[in-house]
Amino acid sequence: MNQGKKAIIVCVFQLICFYISSQNSYLNNIPVWKLTGSCSAPYPCLLNSEYIYYIHHDSLINGVSYKSVFKKSNNTYQWMSNPPVQNCQGSYLENIFVANIREQGKKIFIRSDSSEYLLYDFNLSVGDTLPLSYNNFFGNITISALDSIYVDGVFLKKFELNGSSSSFLIEGIGHEFGFLEPFPPILECGFQLNCYQKNGLTYFPSVNYNCNYNVSEFENKVEDVLFNRKLNSLMITTVGNNLKELVVREISGKIIIRTTFRENNFQLNLLSLNRGIYIISVNNTSKKLFW
Repeated sequence: MNQGKKAIIVCVFQLICFYISSQNSYLNNIPVWKLTGSCSAPYPCLLNSEYIYYIHHDSLINGVSYKSVFKKSNNTYQWMSNPPVQNCQGSYLENIFVANIREQGKKIFIRSDSSEYLLYDFNLSVGDTLPLSYNNFFGNITISALDSIYVDGVFLKKFELNGSSSSFLIEGIGHEFGFLEPFPPILECGFQLNCYQKNGLTYFPSVNYNCNYNVSEFENKVEDVLFNRKLNSLMITTVGNNLKELVVREISGKIIIRTTFRENNFQLNLLSLNRGIYIISVNNTSKKLFW
């Protein structure tokens, strides 16, 4: 084969690879991340969670397009010491907005607390140091090796990591401990990325892995309940005149308030609560409240 034909073949191959890469989007085609987590609430009480991240809708903020990430979870308290159990029992469902994210080339950015941060930079090679980001606080995590994983018609990079960190990072998917979760393990919590799907097909940890998640408990639409924080109150807006149950729990699981209402708007007076962290639940929709 002469040099001219070789050059043409190489050029065509590069164009095909560029086209495939340009068509790939980390955040399109219904990505779903399934995780488990366990956090001190505080110890010897544990809060065990099974949850998924999913993209609910697009959002336009200051002229920039984002994907709005929501979290559905099933949370159960577990007592890890001798009886009697002390304010550590029960379970609750949660379906909440988490953050807005967007992709730009090989990077993913997250918007949280009205500011934007780097979440991931996948433009990395062997020997590179993982940049500091929203979920990476260590400056000593390096890329030791490269592999790949097939996802939705393309091959994405899998980075093997050194340092006090997860053992791997997968382009567009996340790392050993999650998607939005921190790379270095933290003392109070432990997380695990169990599987990842696109368009209902599982690609991590393997194509045949059972990544089913029972979402029948969350059939109420996310927008059926909206929480709007005021200075000393929480305005709860709902749809329909059906009877709704409001439950306020301490982070330990202890129920502080349980009541019902039919109105579309209900105002919760926060001055009746001590300062702390609470779980506010209306039917199957919950929100964590810092007061």
